[in-house]
Amino acid sequence: MKSLIVFILTFGSTVFLYGQKDVVQFLQASEISTALIEEYIEPMAKLTNGNINTGWYHTAKTHRFLGFDISLSLAETSSSGSNRGFVLTKISDFETYYTLADGSSSATPNVSGIVRDLPVIKSRENGREIEMPNGTGLSKISLPVVSAGLGLPYNTELRLRFMPKLKNDELGDLMQYGVAIKHSIKEYFPGLKEVPAFSMSVIGAYAAVRNDISVEYPASVPNHQTLKGVSNGYTGRLLLGMDVMVFSAFMGVGYGVSSTEYMLKGNYFVGDLNNQEEVTDPVAVEYNYSQLEVNFGMSAKIGVFDIFADYTPGNYQTFNFGLGFNVR
Repeated sequence: MKSLIVFILTFGSTVFLYGQKDVVQFLQASEISTALIEEYIEPMAKLTNGNINTGWYHTAKTHRFLGFDISLSLAETSSSGSNRGFVLTKISDFETYYTLADGSSSATPNVSGIVRDLPVIKSRENGREIEMPNGTGLSKISLPVVSAGLGLPYNTELRLRFMPKLKNDELGDLMQYGVAIKHSIKEYFPGLKEVPAFSMSVIGAYAAVRNDISVEYPASVPNHQTLKGVSNGYTGRLLLGMDVMVFSAFMGVGYGVSSTEYMLKGNYFVGDLNNQEEVTDPVAVEYNYSQLEVNFGMSAKIGVFDIFADYTPGNYQTFNFGLGFNVR
């Protein structure tokens, strides 16, 4: 388990953190529990989870046959102040591996938080005292994406999203892609067919985010060290919309599932500074989420262009806004 601590050293930054006292002390721990590592880094997985299933639509309508749109949008997911830390004694295996040092608080920051006074834990194995690492202050991620829709027969629309690899301040080299099918169901309800301003449809979507963060960390030979992130999301929603002149209001409600895995690739020296060993690909941590999803939004049509914005509430809330070119 001690090799897992390399993940803490590389996760919060793309630069080598060896000179930071709290990180060095944490590195020297002879055993670090998986549950402790997972709790420390989970906000990053939750930020990605809150972002990946958003931005699939900015109207409940579907295109006419061969109608199309192309849009560029930015989705920003942020956490609340209550999601910046955790309680050490609530970790499932904390009592198995550690005790709190005298006078230390059990509250500690996760990767999103920053505090002045850090708790100290004591290893039950050898009595070593280890100061917990501080966080990075990272409490939001912003992901741009290009999306397009094409009208198919039978009131159906194909939607695609893609962003080639680019440099992201939070996630390193990042790319994303996805596909969705949207289908109007208003026509199945005789009373609704006669209301031209109202629209109702369903959508099913898959999205993926891939990112690589370069790492600089001691090894016996030069090697390509990276922190790889692999995220996949699936969502299905009922969409409702109302059009008034050039304005459109819409909402979606449904269910989503997502998974995020972080893998540390390469060779790394870990352990006590006087008794180091080299390990290869030492870390693979996975998170899985499922939840009810709801969002609200508005768009305005200016000729063939659309300006749109929507909001997804939650502990990890997302604002999405963008501009599109639209030919119905």
